[in-house]
Amino acid sequence: MPPEFDPPAWELSIDRLLSLAPPLLLLAHFGPYTDARAHLEELRRCLREWTDVVRAGLAAGRTPEEMGTALRQRDATRPGTSSEGVHRLDLVAGHGMSVAGIARYLSRQ
Repeated sequence: MPPEFDPPAWELSIDRLLSLAPPLLLLAHFGPYTDARAHLEELRRCLREWTDVVRAGLAAGRTPEEMGTALRQRDATRPGTSSEGVHRLDLVAGHGMSVAGIARYLSRQ
């Protein structure tokens, strides 16, 4: 079963963390981030972008597996993204599993 995905809850969590102005974030599986604000804003951007990609993919009849593969390939070639980071994301949640969770959320709207 894909993970539950709740964009409004993610947005509230990001806003709350930003309001605390942490000097750094210590993320399980991903290590420390010394520019917490930039990391959280990038997270927000990615969540919105992935949701838009999945919405468009579903409208075009693409499967979660196809969208997950496309997102993984895109992330692997994105400037500033390391192959190790993409690999760690696959180990923790996986692009396909993340896409399936977003698709499930969108199907309930």
